[in-house]
Amino acid sequence: MTFKDLMEEIKGIEFDTIRVDSYYYFEAVVLRDKLPSLKERLDKVFGEQVCPSKKKLAADIQQAIEDFGGIRDDQVLYFIKEKDYSYFAMLWPWTDEYHITVKVGRK
Repeated sequence: MTFKDLMEEIKGIEFDTIRVDSYYYFEAVVLRDKLPSLKERLDKVFGEQVCPSKKKLAADIQQAIEDFGGIRDDQVLYFIKEKDYSYFAMLWPWTDEYHITVKVGRK
């Protein structure tokens, strides 16, 4: 998989705001009503989400996402490692319960 392949899977989502759209990192805001469609696409690419979970995140996962803000218990993390690269998607709900920050990247 490439980052471009990953982004092709989620491009059909209507984002409220796109903050960053670079070669290996994408950050946007999605409204809650678009979340089921986004999660369906992320499930297709990543499989099951890694977080939230009752298990502690592995050190390599924590290291890969720490430059992007890390993850808290109330946030969602998808993660896969392929060959030399790690791919992730993080969903950070806002306190207004209507907006969600979406971060997708390769490290």
